[in-house]
Amino acid sequence: MMPCGINGDIKISIPGSSLSTNESVFGTWSVDRAVDGRIGGLPDCDCCTVIARPCSLQLDLLQTYLVKRIVLKGRTDGAYHLFANITLYIGNDVSQMVEQQFSTLTYTVRTCVLSPPQAMQAIRVTGSAIGQQGEDYMAICEIEVYRQQDCVNGTYGPDCNKICHCLEGPCEAITGTCGTGCKSGWRGAACNEACAEGLYGTNCSLTCSAFCRNNRQCHYTNGTCIEGCADGYDFFTDKTCNTPCAIGLYGHNCSSTCSAFCRNNRSCHNVYGMCLYGCEDGYNFVTDNKCKTTCAEGSYGTNCSLTCSAFCRNNRRCHHINGTCIEGCADGYDFSTDKTCNTHCGHKRYGRDCSSICSEYCHNNQSCHHINGACPNGCEDGYDFNLDKTCNTTCKNRKFGKSCSMDCNCDTCHHINGSCAMFEKQCDTGFKMDKDICEPCERRRFGPNCVNDCHCEQCHNVNGSCSLYTNNCDGGYRLDNGLCKPCGQRQYGHYCSTECHCERCHNVNGSCALYSSVYNREASSKPSSSSTGAIGGGVAVAVAVTIVIIVAVVCYKRRRMNNNGDNREFFNHIAMCSTTPPQSTVKSDQQPNLKTDLRDNIYANAKDIESDYYGFNAFATGIQPHELWTYIRDQIQIDEFQKLPAGLVRKHDVASAESNKSKNRYKEMYAYDDSRVVLTNERPGDSDYINANYIHGFDKLQTFIACQGPTQKIISDFWRMIWQQKIEKIVMLTNLFEFGTLKCLQYWPEDIKGVCKHGGVLIKYVGIKETFDYNIRSLEITKDGDTRGLKQFHFKSWPDNDVPDTTWSLVDFWRAVAKCNDTSTSPILVHCSSGVGRSGTFIALDNLIAQAKIENCVRPLYVVDALRQQRVNMVQTKEQYKYLHEALAEALLIGTHHWVTRQFESVYNFMIGKDIESSKTRIEQQFELITKSADYARGQNAAIATGLVYDHIVTQNEAMIMKATESKPQCIVLSALGESRAFIALTSLRDNTAENTWSLVGKKGCKTMIEFSNRSDGSLKADTYLGQKEGGRVGRYYVTLIEESNNRGFEERTYSYKEDTKGSSLKTFKQFHLPGTNEEPDKQSMLDLIEAILTWQRQLSTDTPILIKDGSNFHRSGLVVVLLSEICRIVKHDGQINLVETVVSMKHKEKHIIHCAAQLRICYDVILAHVQKPGIYQNF
Repeated sequence: MMPCGINGDIKISIPGSSLSTNESVFGTWSVDRAVDGRIGGLPDCDCCTVIARPCSLQLDLLQTYLVKRIVLKGRTDGAYHLFANITLYIGNDVSQMVEQQFSTLTYTVRTCVLSPPQAMQAIRVTGSAIGQQGEDYMAICEIEVYRQQDCVNGTYGPDCNKICHCLEGPCEAITGTCGTGCKSGWRGAACNEACAEGLYGTNCSLTCSAFCRNNRQCHYTNGTCIEGCADGYDFFTDKTCNTPCAIGLYGHNCSSTCSAFCRNNRSCHNVYGMCLYGCEDGYNFVTDNKCKTTCAEGSYGTNCSLTCSAFCRNNRRCHHINGTCIEGCADGYDFSTDKTCNTHCGHKRYGRDCSSICSEYCHNNQSCHHINGACPNGCEDGYDFNLDKTCNTTCKNRKFGKSCSMDCNCDTCHHINGSCAMFEKQCDTGFKMDKDICEPCERRRFGPNCVNDCHCEQCHNVNGSCSLYTNNCDGGYRLDNGLCKPCGQRQYGHYCSTECHCERCHNVNGSCALYSSVYNREASSKPSSSSTGAIGGGVAVAVAVTIVIIVAVVCYKRRRMNNNGDNREFFNHIAMCSTTPPQSTVKSDQQPNLKTDLRDNIYANAKDIESDYYGFNAFATGIQPHELWTYIRDQIQIDEFQKLPAGLVRKHDVASAESNKSKNRYKEMYAYDDSRVVLTNERPGDSDYINANYIHGFDKLQTFIACQGPTQKIISDFWRMIWQQKIEKIVMLTNLFEFGTLKCLQYWPEDIKGVCKHGGVLIKYVGIKETFDYNIRSLEITKDGDTRGLKQFHFKSWPDNDVPDTTWSLVDFWRAVAKCNDTSTSPILVHCSSGVGRSGTFIALDNLIAQAKIENCVRPLYVVDALRQQRVNMVQTKEQYKYLHEALAEALLIGTHHWVTRQFESVYNFMIGKDIESSKTRIEQQFELITKSADYARGQNAAIATGLVYDHIVTQNEAMIMKATESKPQCIVLSALGESRAFIALTSLRDNTAENTWSLVGKKGCKTMIEFSNRSDGSLKADTYLGQKEGGRVGRYYVTLIEESNNRGFEERTYSYKEDTKGSSLKTFKQFHLPGTNEEPDKQSMLDLIEAILTWQRQLSTDTPILIKDGSNFHRSGLVVVLLSEICRIVKHDGQINLVETVVSMKHKEKHIIHCAAQLRICYDVILAHVQKPGIYQNF
């Protein structure tokens, strides 16, 4: 280990070095004694060299060192004069010696410090002559030389202040020479010169990439491009920028993606993005070599070189790739076989999608024009070519024969041969055919075909007026505006002068049994002999009269459906809807029990009468649309369901025959004989039985066929029925499998464009439109060369033995069915699994919607009862019966059921639209219904009381309205989402209310207040602030305004407050203030307000009710209350929305809440904006 001096200097070992002098040495004190390492000065130590003056002592270190310090030591025995007049020289060789100055100088030690250290190899010490006796000698006892410490690797030179970059190991300490060569990026002997610009690597032998951005500058060691790569090269995968972008990428740092429409695997130029092999079909390489621009409208294909068909519907728009016409083909071109619409309809087809069939009455059965269906050479005899070029219209206006040019001799004749005898109802109203002659009605008869009884001895044959001939009506009738009309309630007999002592009785004999089980027991606790006789002998008469009533209703409804209104007023007493609300109807224990109704006997004795199934009880109380909400809320329908006849109530001999039992999917679910669909046998072995029944619509006979889902046994019969009945629409209400059980056999092909065959019918699967809740499939069926179109509407969201989650889904589905080809005269085939429960509910919904439109009221109990007379157990469960009411309410815009967020956009778009026959939006119609419902409810339930609002707030029917005085506001407590006191709404006070406000806040635990300004300019008086920033006492509270902010449309203030009582805690309270008096704010500011409130107070609670101050009689606060309730409902109930329920419930308590249709529209707007925000409840 090298000996160290001070400050880490290293002493150089001198022995072995070359030492010489130019003068003689004294005695044995030779020159080597100066470097022997011994120190002393005594005469006998023999450790110093003594040389005669003038002299020099020269030391050669044999190699160059970086010397920091040289120490010369003299004798210590007092002979100091021998150490005087000494000079020190140093250098690399003896020819270049430089004199040095001593840093320290004593009698015995002289030190020379070199700073910085100097490279040297030779040292010379000279002694000059002094000239005195005894001083002619120079004595040097020891020469010590100290070098600097070794430098760490990578440094060299004096104080190691220079850097070298050797490839391996240290560099030479003095010159920095690297014996192993330089590291990458460096050059020179000492490897301390960086590569010149543009070069890098070992010995600077590599050139920077030509694709470095900006003049090819790169790092001299590793070639990394200083400013990144030029476009087209990937800096992230190769810092030297020699690697072009991967296939599919281009541009700066390869951050741009080649167009997906570059031909051949998306290859494009790595710099510019130009597609190397051109564009895929549908993109124009000529105008956009990056292939990101689709073909211009009207062109398609390779480089957009093809032109869309001139027969694309609506301005020749087609798909830019394959030329498929976006909106289908123009009339006369077949989209199903040629999506580009260049192929016109085939033989005997025409019109939209070639879905229409040329008339079979074109002359000589020729094919028609492919666009408009016009027959080229006119019509066959009996069809009017001038009126209808398609030859589907028979001769009218008493015409027949060729070109309808010949006159009939009767009102209606056969359109081909002119025969009148074939028509028994062709005479004008008031006349009847007798031997091909139309004669006036006989006595007591009038109306169409003389079927009506005028109930007097003689009447007018056309309108039934009795007043021209007599003033006396038959017993049970009274004269009213010239017509003999049935007695009113509780009256019967001659001149309607006898009281029957029950709510409704037979107008002729006074029988109560046919109409009501309720009679006036006080007035008639014991039947008289006369009444007993009447009742005992009148059962048959009652049945007969009921049959007459049924026939009368049929006649009336047919007349109504044919829009012949001459005598409609005569029958108005039968179809008029009661205006009595549901609550005032006969109680559940007093309603007719349809299970034991005389109706069974009526059917048994009136088989030949064509029943009007929905005329039912002429005096049955109807429910008006606006009453449905209350009706459903009070669950009146639950008790009703028990009164419906259950099980098989009609003859079913054919269905239960042994040969047909296997064709019924479920036991005791048989098709009734009198309404079953009878199949026509086409091949040996065919049967005429299928488990299906005709079901009447409300205003049209045989509107539906209700059928069980196909099984393997009946699938051929199923398609035979579809063909024979010319079915155009199938409504499917079941899934194929439910809970692992097969509910219905798939009766259409598995794949689109697939084909299957059942019996003699070939079925082709043309296409499908899918939604969340239902699918619409397009099918083509062919038999014996004839092809027809068919739509299947498949509802997927109805579980077996249950009901759908929402009513909107079914109503939306019903609308899709109803609007598709609504001019069709063919029955709609409806099936689920059994064709009873779900099928019955759908058909009942359709009939009730029709009844509401025609009569402005609905009678669900009687409609379902009528359905059960046509097919067993229609609307099978009480849950389905309840759901029927809820879906009906939804369809009539007074919905009681919830929507979910994924449905709301569809709901919104529907509600802002208009019905064809209406000038009002559906939201405006809905508001009118809600208002009617609320007006009625307030008439029943409103309670007004006075009291000290701040001393106590109690609820009555969850709300209490308090009369306003000068110092006390009007107050209403509103419930929401099961919280009975979610809101406390007040009118503003006339005097300073801050103290009273804090008193109410403290007592009721409020943490939020919403305040509406009473001034149109939105400014506030000083006392509107509930506290000041510097803090202060307000009544018994200490209040501080701690924060205030202005937002879009509202101001937000945060207060801290503490009651002046021992132990009370500091609480925080927020006030949201809405300046101005606008009652219809924009949706975004309202949404911002609602979300700010719910950010502060996340849920509604009776424990922390929200306080509202509104001087506009609740006009403005109603919006906030409704929207807070609904957005809280969305969060609390997994995305459910029930806006109608919230508005109706609150308007029942305060009519000014949502006081106009515009505010209801704002509610829809804000909720839509909320649910459309990214990430908001879209899975629900």
